[in-house]
Amino acid sequence: IIKPVDLIARVHPKSELVGVNQSMFLYVCALLSSLLLCGTASHCCPPGYVSSDGQGCQCGSSEQLFHIESCDDNTTRAKLESGYWLGYLNSSSTGGWEEGCQGLILYGGKCPNGFCGDSREGTVLPSIVSKEELNEVVCGPTRQGILCGECREEFGPGVNLFLSACVECSTDNLSRIGWLLWMLLEVVPLTAMLSTFLLFDLNVLDGPLNAYLLYAQFFSASFPVSTKGPVTISRDATSVFMRFVYVLYFGIFNLQFFSFLLPPFCLSATADGLDQLDIIFLKSFSRIVPIVVIITILILQYCTQRGRCVWLRKLWNKMSGRCKFVTKLSPQSSLHGLSAFYIFSYTRFLTYFGVIFGMATVSSPRGPDLNVVFLQGNVLFLHDARHIVYCVFITALFCVIVLPPTFLLLAYPLLPQLQRYLATLEHPLPQQMSKWRIFSIFSKVWIQHFGDLFQSCYKVRYRFFAAFLLVARIPLVLVWNLVHTREQGFALVTVISLFILLGHSLCQPNVRTWINKADSFIYVHLVLVNLLATYIYSFSELPSKLFVVYQVLLFLPALYLTGYVAWLAWRKAKMIYRRFFCKHREHCASCNPDPLRVPLDSEREPAVDYDKADLSRYSELWMSNHHSDQSVYVNIGDKN
Repeated sequence: IIKPVDLIARVHPKSELVGVNQSMFLYVCALLSSLLLCGTASHCCPPGYVSSDGQGCQCGSSEQLFHIESCDDNTTRAKLESGYWLGYLNSSSTGGWEEGCQGLILYGGKCPNGFCGDSREGTVLPSIVSKEELNEVVCGPTRQGILCGECREEFGPGVNLFLSACVECSTDNLSRIGWLLWMLLEVVPLTAMLSTFLLFDLNVLDGPLNAYLLYAQFFSASFPVSTKGPVTISRDATSVFMRFVYVLYFGIFNLQFFSFLLPPFCLSATADGLDQLDIIFLKSFSRIVPIVVIITILILQYCTQRGRCVWLRKLWNKMSGRCKFVTKLSPQSSLHGLSAFYIFSYTRFLTYFGVIFGMATVSSPRGPDLNVVFLQGNVLFLHDARHIVYCVFITALFCVIVLPPTFLLLAYPLLPQLQRYLATLEHPLPQQMSKWRIFSIFSKVWIQHFGDLFQSCYKVRYRFFAAFLLVARIPLVLVWNLVHTREQGFALVTVISLFILLGHSLCQPNVRTWINKADSFIYVHLVLVNLLATYIYSFSELPSKLFVVYQVLLFLPALYLTGYVAWLAWRKAKMIYRRFFCKHREHCASCNPDPLRVPLDSEREPAVDYDKADLSRYSELWMSNHHSDQSVYVNIGDKN
């Protein structure tokens, strides 16, 4: 017996029913109602076709539905645009207006990058009404559900790679030791990085690396390590090497470590019950731990120095007695570590916030629109209890970690300058406004110290540039969460890069001239790389030779970081050598030079071009605090 559904699906879509009129078809449907659910003949069009009253099935491209590119009327097979999803949902669960064919209603929507198919030329859909076959064609062998956001049974999301295929956890060898691999390749490097910053007092925000950090986070925000990115996921040596270079030069500045070197693996052999939201929650929690640790250390150090919080002081003293590591920690190294990890995690938290709150709409002409989580299509937006909990958690992180420091860096020193300006006006209203409490808050010493962590490398009038670079990361994350194609994403990121380059060129904000020149080169390179990416991804088939050039240019700023680190290592080695050499040769001429000898030009320290406004501001700060108990520490010309 041929089901009427199969009969209709194989009939030429623009013709009438062959040998069967409409009333006869409805009669057959009534007789076979125990086998399938049938509405009208017009509901049973092949996927990609839509019913048209009195005209049979019409290609979706002519109706501008479901992002159908074209249809082959001879085989009744439609072609879906690349990056879009099409699937059947039960009419009873969606509240469809009509019963649909076999109780199914066809829905469509924008698919996350790398989730739906691998072809850039589109997906050829099947010619029969089959939920399983359509899912197999659109989502592939490892995914299923709305927007292909759910892993199939016995499959789970890869914990190490974001936009990767689902993994068969029970049979994958790496997944059997997934927790151990995650600890060794992510937690241990993160702990080592935190310890390095606390012990050696590394300050990455003193000027030379600010533009490089921005470039690294722009690079990371485009999801480069994925099935669609420039660093593809495969087992060949080239891919592994590129991922290693990415982690070493760019990933560590986004708190991404060496689990990127391995193929996708689950957290455990039984982790097939997890989904993408669970993995994002785990990563968000792991990224917040270093900041919480540093803040805790700062609180303990503050209580010890001020003689407050008796029980905390006892805890700190006990820790200092048992662990020599604690005794070597200084408040300055803790502050430098806090500012560094804040910058490293800033774009990560923005990305997680965008992913958790990323909403997509799937629509159908036969049923109501459904709002779902973009990267987890099987979860209705703000209707699932687990999604609500994750939204509350990521919102709390956003309000505590992202918003306050950004606002402080924007308000200081702009608000104190506004206060002084209002006080100089003769009208009583602005003079009264200058006495508002919000202005006095930003005149406190601890606010000035916090600003110096991020702004000390900039001229006084351009100290806001630190906040400008932070705010520029917000539209960057929004772009990659809202665009439909990588071409559109890179085009918009090019515009953002141009604004940054323009602002830097007009202000030249750094105190040291050579840093301004180096930053200009990095920003120009960022614009050119994004322009090239926009051109490359506009092709349906990536040009191989041009794509290799793009990959080389993408990693080119790594040479700048290599040269800067080598220069710092040379200076440190030279200092250690001189200290050791002079210890054994007290009368060495190189260690104890003649005080009357005039040094050569090559031996002189490079002069620092300070702005007059810098010196006047430091003088004002010193004079305003000279007769008070508070002291302001301003580090002028610190080149370390």
